[in-house]
Amino acid sequence: MSKDEFLILYPVCKVVKGARRGMICDLQNLSYHLVPNSLIDIIERMSTIPINQLYEEIDLGQKNILDDYINFIVSKRLGFITPNPESFPLLNSIFEYPSKVSNAIIAIDDHSKHDYNLIFSELSILNCKGLELRFLNSPSQKELFDILTISQNTRIQSIDLVIKSNSFLTTSFFMHLTSRFRRLNYIHVHSAAQDKEIEIEENYSFLRYTSKRVLDHSFCGWISEKNFSPNLTLFSESTQYNNCLNKKISIDEHGKIKNCPSMTKEYGEHGNVSLIEVIDNKDFHELWGITKDQVETCNVCEFRYICIDCRAYRNTKSITSKPSKCAYNPYLAQWENQN
Repeated sequence: MSKDEFLILYPVCKVVKGARRGMICDLQNLSYHLVPNSLIDIIERMSTIPINQLYEEIDLGQKNILDDYINFIVSKRLGFITPNPESFPLLNSIFEYPSKVSNAIIAIDDHSKHDYNLIFSELSILNCKGLELRFLNSPSQKELFDILTISQNTRIQSIDLVIKSNSFLTTSFFMHLTSRFRRLNYIHVHSAAQDKEIEIEENYSFLRYTSKRVLDHSFCGWISEKNFSPNLTLFSESTQYNNCLNKKISIDEHGKIKNCPSMTKEYGEHGNVSLIEVIDNKDFHELWGITKDQVETCNVCEFRYICIDCRAYRNTKSITSKPSKCAYNPYLAQWENQN
């Protein structure tokens, strides 16, 4: 091996140190690898120090460990050896989004009196691309069709439904719904008889049934490995902004405009104030800049850039407190009640 050779990671692979262990995140293959922090130290050194020089600096007993580390990186296709590390610049991970709003939530119950034509018109002006329709009730088939029909002539590209089960909302109906409204991405049916998940391949949609009941917004905010998203967009946004609230706007079931329906602070009632006016209110952006690096405990967690944050449910009143619905302890590198 030439003394001029270096080990570097592919630009799409990012390292994150935690309190007890670290992670290499492969943002192209949407995967991650848990590794010792010592491996991350080696990676950071090898990008600037020739491999042979590093071998000369370590004890004989550590050479096998270094061999294993190098083999791991290369065999997992996380990095490669090159004599010209300067030819491989770092990936630009600055998060930029070409609109004032990226996603929105509209909460709905039996008493909601939303003006959907006005809401969708304003979301289009804001160039909103993602929408969650959160039904705390069981809407009729007609109500669903009417709302989704209004969404057709908008800039919204993806719609998720959270909806209460009833006898009229059958699997065949949902399959017909995804065929009719191609923007539908994910349908989460709560209060169902059993848990099951169906992939609607022809429409690239997912239908998930859960027996858990959703009576209010407290179902939100749970932190789980199942929800980790090792992708470039989330990773980049997480390093610079709050990955839950940044560029998000919500209308709760009472018509109150909020950062998210679980938050207590309101910015007026829709109809009396527009979504556009609220977005232009600097106070509304107050939570957008709270990154995981500022949140207690999260700031030493190896998963912090692939895990969705929650500022609504926290351990304490401090706005930078750890999410109360997270059971992971980065100091022990284990989830609560796990040995």
